[in-house]
Amino acid sequence: MRAWIRVPAFALYLPATFLSVAATGCATMMFGTTETIRIYSEPPGAIVTLPNGNQVITPAEVELDRKSAFVITIAKEGYETETVTLQPVFSGKGLAFGGLYDYESGAVYQLTPNPVSVVLKPTDRKLLKIS
Repeated sequence: MRAWIRVPAFALYLPATFLSVAATGCATMMFGTTETIRIYSEPPGAIVTLPNGNQVITPAEVELDRKSAFVITIAKEGYETETVTLQPVFSGKGLAFGGLYDYESGAVYQLTPNPVSVVLKPTDRKLLKIS
Protein backbone atom coordinates (compact mmCIF):
# COMPACT_ATOMS: atom_id res chain seq x y z
CA MET A 1 0.00 0.00 0.00
CA ARG A 2 1.37 3.41 -0.98
CA ALA A 3 1.33 6.38 1.30
CA TRP A 4 0.76 9.70 -0.39
CA ILE A 5 2.16 12.86 1.02
CA ARG A 6 0.28 16.03 0.38
CA VAL A 7 2.54 18.86 -0.70
CA PRO A 8 1.19 22.40 -0.42
CA ALA A 9 0.73 24.02 -3.83
CA PHE A 10 3.13 26.88 -3.05
CA ALA A 11 5.96 24.39 -2.46
CA LEU A 12 5.80 23.40 -6.12
CA TYR A 13 6.56 26.99 -7.13
CA LEU A 14 9.49 27.58 -4.75
CA PRO A 15 12.25 26.32 -7.09
CA ALA A 16 10.94 28.41 -9.98
CA THR A 17 10.61 31.45 -7.73
CA PHE A 18 14.15 31.04 -6.43
CA LEU A 19 15.56 30.70 -9.95
CA SER A 20 13.69 33.74 -11.23
CA VAL A 21 14.95 35.87 -8.32
CA ALA A 22 18.49 34.56 -8.77
CA ALA A 23 18.43 35.29 -12.49
CA THR A 24 17.43 38.94 -12.05
CA GLY A 25 20.79 40.06 -10.72
CA CYS A 26 20.60 41.69 -7.33
CA ALA A 27 23.85 43.61 -7.75
CA THR A 28 22.60 44.96 -11.08
CA MET A 29 19.47 46.28 -9.40
CA MET A 30 21.28 47.65 -6.34
CA PHE A 31 24.51 49.04 -7.82
CA GLY A 32 23.78 49.42 -11.53
CA THR A 33 26.00 48.71 -14.50
CA THR A 34 27.79 52.07 -14.43
CA GLU A 35 29.97 53.73 -11.81
CA THR A 36 30.67 57.36 -10.98
CA ILE A 37 34.39 58.07 -11.31
CA ARG A 38 35.79 61.16 -9.61
CA ILE A 39 38.78 62.77 -11.32
CA TYR A 40 41.07 65.29 -9.64
CA SER A 41 44.24 67.00 -10.82
CA GLU A 42 46.80 69.24 -9.24
CA PRO A 43 46.65 71.92 -10.51
CA PRO A 44 42.89 71.81 -11.17
CA GLY A 45 41.48 72.86 -14.51
CA ALA A 46 43.07 70.09 -16.58
CA ILE A 47 41.23 68.66 -19.58
CA VAL A 48 40.24 65.01 -19.22
CA THR A 49 39.63 63.16 -22.49
CA LEU A 50 37.38 60.12 -22.15
CA PRO A 51 37.42 57.05 -24.45
CA ASN A 52 34.30 58.26 -26.30
CA GLY A 53 36.03 61.58 -27.13
CA ASN A 54 34.07 63.65 -24.61
CA GLN A 55 36.06 66.06 -22.50
CA VAL A 56 35.55 67.38 -18.97
CA ILE A 57 37.58 69.74 -16.79
CA THR A 58 38.94 68.70 -13.39
CA PRO A 59 37.63 68.30 -10.81
CA ALA A 60 35.02 66.16 -12.54
CA GLU A 61 32.68 63.21 -12.16
CA VAL A 62 31.90 60.87 -15.06
CA GLU A 63 29.77 57.74 -15.44
CA LEU A 64 31.54 54.74 -16.97
CA ASP A 65 30.53 51.14 -17.66
CA ARG A 66 31.67 48.87 -14.82
CA LYS A 67 32.72 45.88 -16.93
CA SER A 68 35.12 47.57 -19.34
CA ALA A 69 38.65 48.92 -19.00
CA PHE A 70 39.15 52.56 -19.98
CA VAL A 71 42.13 54.79 -20.70
CA ILE A 72 41.72 58.48 -19.94
CA THR A 73 44.18 61.29 -20.60
CA ILE A 74 44.61 64.35 -18.40
CA ALA A 75 46.29 67.37 -19.97
CA LYS A 76 46.91 71.02 -19.15
CA GLU A 77 48.95 73.58 -21.04
CA GLY A 78 52.42 73.89 -19.55
CA TYR A 79 52.25 70.42 -17.99
CA GLU A 80 53.05 66.89 -19.13
CA THR A 81 50.05 64.81 -20.22
CA GLU A 82 49.17 61.91 -17.92
CA THR A 83 47.40 58.70 -18.92
CA VAL A 84 45.39 56.64 -16.44
CA THR A 85 43.93 53.16 -17.04
CA LEU A 86 40.76 52.26 -15.17
CA GLN A 87 40.40 48.49 -14.69
CA PRO A 88 37.31 46.51 -13.67
CA VAL A 89 38.09 44.59 -10.46
CA PHE A 90 35.82 41.93 -8.96
CA SER A 91 34.07 43.45 -5.95
CA GLY A 92 32.01 40.45 -4.75
CA LYS A 93 28.73 42.33 -5.04
CA GLY A 94 25.93 40.08 -6.27
CA LEU A 95 27.79 36.88 -5.54
CA ALA A 96 25.00 35.34 -3.44
CA PHE A 97 22.07 35.98 -5.78
CA GLY A 98 21.94 36.61 -9.46
CA GLY A 99 25.61 35.90 -9.97
CA LEU A 100 25.51 34.95 -13.64
CA TYR A 101 23.43 37.91 -14.70
CA ASP A 102 25.53 40.25 -12.58
CA TYR A 103 28.71 38.99 -14.25
CA GLU A 104 27.21 39.62 -17.68
CA SER A 105 25.96 43.10 -16.76
CA GLY A 106 29.22 44.01 -15.03
CA ALA A 107 27.56 44.85 -11.71
CA VAL A 108 29.98 42.60 -9.77
CA TYR A 109 32.91 44.85 -10.75
CA GLN A 110 34.15 48.23 -9.63
CA LEU A 111 36.54 50.42 -11.56
CA THR A 112 39.90 51.20 -10.01
CA PRO A 113 41.43 53.58 -9.30
CA ASN A 114 38.48 55.59 -8.04
CA PRO A 115 38.96 58.43 -7.39
CA VAL A 116 41.58 59.26 -9.99
CA SER A 117 44.05 61.77 -8.60
CA VAL A 118 46.95 63.07 -10.70
CA VAL A 119 49.70 65.56 -9.92
CA LEU A 120 50.73 67.08 -13.24
CA LYS A 121 54.43 67.79 -13.77
CA PRO A 122 55.46 71.11 -15.36
CA THR A 123 57.12 70.80 -18.73
CA ASP A 124 60.78 71.76 -18.95
CA ARG A 125 60.35 74.58 -21.38
CA LYS A 126 63.26 76.95 -21.38
CA LEU A 127 62.49 80.41 -22.57
CA LEU A 128 64.96 81.89 -25.01
CA LYS A 129 66.04 85.38 -24.14
CA ILE A 130 66.66 87.44 -27.22
CA SER A 131 68.94 90.43 -26.69
